[in-house]
Amino acid sequence: MKVVQARKNKKHMAIYVNNFGFHEPYQIIVDGMFAQACLDTQVKLAERLPTLCGGRVEIYTTKCLSSELDAVGEDLLGAKLVLQQFQYRRCKHKPVKTASDCIMGLVGDKNENRYIVATQDPGLMKRLAAIPAVPVVTVMGHRPVLLKPTRATDRAAKTAQRSKLGTTTSHEKEVLARRKKAKRNASQRNEGGSSIVTAKRPVTMSQPAPGRRKKAKGPNPLSQKKKKKKTPSSK
Repeated sequence: MKVVQARKNKKHMAIYVNNFGFHEPYQIIVDGMFAQACLDTQVKLAERLPTLCGGRVEIYTTKCLSSELDAVGEDLLGAKLVLQQFQYRRCKHKPVKTASDCIMGLVGDKNENRYIVATQDPGLMKRLAAIPAVPVVTVMGHRPVLLKPTRATDRAAKTAQRSKLGTTTSHEKEVLARRKKAKRNASQRNEGGSSIVTAKRPVTMSQPAPGRRKKAKGPNPLSQKKKKKKTPSSK
């Protein structure tokens, strides 16, 4: 089960890396409820989150998130102590807001800072689902998991892929055009060079080799009639 979930986490994270520019160190916003869930399941955030994301991470919280735990009381004191181990991201909220509103303010409409949100709040998850390219981590089955990308993220990823394919196709066309032009020029140069060589080549006509002179032959002796001998006439 752990191996299957690890493959899913890697697959889901690749969508954000390949299509939305997420990179190391990954910035993770952790709220108090997530920190409490990790305490309850004995999950060590500093060790598990880098493995889950597949690289170095920077874990953040905010004053709003910490103040909300103060309002709850001592029941979440352990979660507050966990959050105090991490860096504080300036949210500039005065007065402080609820954890959900604070995180939504950091993420904004486009999540330009490429935050990963670690939370157990279903209401916050629903609000984040409407924004593309917001990875959400939550504790399920005694381990943190990276949730499957939402429909908004899937649509934005397909748009990004089509854009990349269009750029690649245009580039390929340009490369092919240059190759054809170079090939055509080389062919023309070769044709020009061969015609010049042909023009300079001397044209020689073959002449038949002189044969032996035939000697004049005399008449065939067999074909000649023998001369009749004259007999002396009697007187």
